[in-house]
Amino acid sequence: MIVKPFCSLLVLAMLAGCQPSAPEPAAPAAAIETAAVTPERLEALKSQVMTLVKADEDCALPDFMEQERTAEAVDLGGGDAGVVVICSTGRADQWSRVYVSEDGGGPVHVLLPLYQYQDAEGWQTWDSMSNMGWTDERTFAGSTRMQATGCAEGASWRWDGTRLVLAEQWHMDCDAITEDGELPDPIRDFPTTPPTEQPAVIAPQV
Repeated sequence: MIVKPFCSLLVLAMLAGCQPSAPEPAAPAAAIETAAVTPERLEALKSQVMTLVKADEDCALPDFMEQERTAEAVDLGGGDAGVVVICSTGRADQWSRVYVSEDGGGPVHVLLPLYQYQDAEGWQTWDSMSNMGWTDERTFAGSTRMQATGCAEGASWRWDGTRLVLAEQWHMDCDAITEDGELPDPIRDFPTTPPTEQPAVIAPQV
């Protein structure tokens, strides 16, 4: 029997309709992005940190100097935020602390890791550092003068998502100041050669 072309097309169409449809390709997983820290949250963190510092007897300032206390908050990325706040003042420097808020949590005072600082052996952490400020969104630096001449030492740190990491540390040889008061170039103490890794746990300064 000769099958007419129309019937052939009809049979093919029916067979095709019986075939299971091919599964649609899965949509690629959307990249999970952490929203930037809002300006409102940064302001709230600054306020919280100011309250904490003012209540800490180690950061007490005379009433007439309290108005000079300042705080600066930045977005550290990954939902974290950092605050640098003045804790105390000396004869020439203002000493500041660092507080970090992780994943929307409350601000926590974070100690500053240093390597062989002021001739100490190995690693130690300091409560605060003078003349501190943010150099970019995740890194900040501080320095302290060892003499009225301006001879100084300092360091910079960065937030790696879980802790503060020492990025650079330096000092000046105060004996190398020239007769006309010219300061020597800083000597780099960290990073070291060969490289020295920052330990996970560091004892505080003695």
